[in-house]
Amino acid sequence: MLAKGFLVASAIIGLPAVLGTCFFGFSTVRMAMAEQKPQPSAPSGEGGPLIAGLSFLDYAAGKAGRVFDAVAFGLSKALLAASAGALLFAAGLYFTSRGLYAGLLWSRIAGGALLTALFLFSLLMVLSRLGGSASMLALATLGLSGYGLWVILLRFA
Repeated sequence: MLAKGFLVASAIIGLPAVLGTCFFGFSTVRMAMAEQKPQPSAPSGEGGPLIAGLSFLDYAAGKAGRVFDAVAFGLSKALLAASAGALLFAAGLYFTSRGLYAGLLWSRIAGGALLTALFLFSLLMVLSRLGGSASMLALATLGLSGYGLWVILLRFA
């Protein structure tokens, strides 16, 4: 049952991570391959006040567009890194579940480390007295991770 839990968790984390990695990977590559926009030219100050005001607005909009492009590119790279990390974590959960099915020692150690981290995190959430549904979720996670640790420590898995 514990090995199935790791397998289900890997599927729940892995499927959205695959979609996110593909989407953000393609968008990051598309942004990196796009032609660089020319630098906006500084306002010349020639013409009347209306022309000078319009040329200043054009200059400011060009600079703002370059800032927004840089922010979007950085955000796309950060989301690509996060989804690729989640994909690697899901792969680790999958291989841990396969190792637990086979009764291998390394999978017990890896599963115990993951369940200990989850147990301590949920214990911290319970002790922080969040209240509401977050507290109930933390209590459920605390119970399930405690059960998983009990199963691993007594070598039932």
